[in-house]
Order: sequence, then C-alpha cells, then structure tokens
Amino acid sequence: WCEAKGVARAASAEEVAQQSDVVIVLAPDNIEAHLDLCRSVFPAAAGKRVMVDKFLATNVADAGQILDLARQNGVQVFSASALRFAVEVEAALA
Repeated sequence: WCEAKGVARAASAEEVAQQSDVVIVLAPDNIEAHLDLCRSVFPAAAGKRVMVDKFLATNVADAGQILDLARQNGVQVFSASALRFAVEVEAALA
C-alpha cells in the first residue's frame, strides 16, 4: 500500500504520530485497544489534534485515563465516528 501510494512506511504508530499533522486512533472491532493505543501515540502527538474513533472507551475509567493522558501530553482529543467523513454519508446528507 505504501509503495503504491508513494508514502514512506513507518516503523511504528509513534513514528506516524510524530510525522503527521493530525492522528486518528482507530481499532475496529477492538475498542478495548483504544487506551493502549493512546498511551503509545499521545506522547508522540503532543500539541496535535487526535480523533479517537467512537466509542472513546468501553468504560468510564478508561475514558478518564484517555482524557488524563491527553491533558498530560498536550493533545487535543475528541471522539467521533470516522464514518461522519465518508463520501457516502456526505452524499446521503446532501
């Protein structure tokens, strides 16, 4: 995929976060992974905006930890559905 798109392959999620303007934390079918992904990505994404795909977490405690991590690392975090920006949804709303 990277070669076909002309994009350098990153060695880790942290490297992607460092080299990106914004970050999306997305773990389809595994929302439980959001907290661990945020733990690894937020330090590298300091000062950036991070979207965590809905749902933010599976429980209030994990959600609180994600928000605490965001504050500690200077990350502007929000949670929404990635489908909100899908062309098909935009067409349906038009």
